[in-house]
Amino acid sequence: SPIGYTLRNRYLNIGIPIAEALSRDTDPNLRTKLVELARWEKEPEVRAAALVAMARTQDVRDLDIFREALVHLNPAVRFGAIEALTAWGQPQMSLPLLMAASERDYEPILRVYAAAGIAKLGDTQGLHRLRAFLDDQSWLVRAMAARYIGEYGTAEDYDFLVARIGREQSNDFTVAEFCIAALKLFPKKP
Repeated sequence: SPIGYTLRNRYLNIGIPIAEALSRDTDPNLRTKLVELARWEKEPEVRAAALVAMARTQDVRDLDIFREALVHLNPAVRFGAIEALTAWGQPQMSLPLLMAASERDYEPILRVYAAAGIAKLGDTQGLHRLRAFLDDQSWLVRAMAARYIGEYGTAEDYDFLVARIGREQSNDFTVAEFCIAALKLFPKKP
C-alpha cells in the first residue's frame, strides 16, 4: 500500500526522508542530485522516492522526468511517478498523464492508484474510473477501488457501495474494504 511503502522507506532508507525534507530547498546541487536519482538510480524504490521529493518543489521543468517514469518497465518507478503527479501541485499537467496511466498501465493496481490520484485532484473522471474497477475480476483491484471511493467519493457512493457488499462473496478482505469505505461516506449523506 502507499502508506506501507512510505513507512518502509522512512525506516529502511534514511536518505529518502532526508531528501524529502530538503526537497523544497532551492539549492541547485540538491536539485541536480534529485534529478539524477529520479532518472538514473538503479534501485527502483529510491528512484520512486526521488520522484516524490521532486514533486514537492512544484517545478514545471519536471514534467518530462515524470513522463519518463510513467513508462518505465519497473512498476515501483511508475508507482512513484503516479504518487509524484498527484502531489505535484500542477493539476492541469498532471491530470492528462494520470488519466493515461489509469487507462493504459499494464499493472491493474497502478491503474486504480492513478484513478485515485485523479479523484484526489478533484476530477470526477477519477471516481468514474474507480467505480468501474469495482467490476474487475481481481479482488485486490475491487478492494483498492472501494478504499479510494471511501476516501474521495460522494454521498451517492454510499448507497452504491452498500448495495454491492452482498454481491462480494469471494474475499472477506474485499468485503471489509467495501464496509469501511461505506462507513467513511456515511457522514456525507444528508
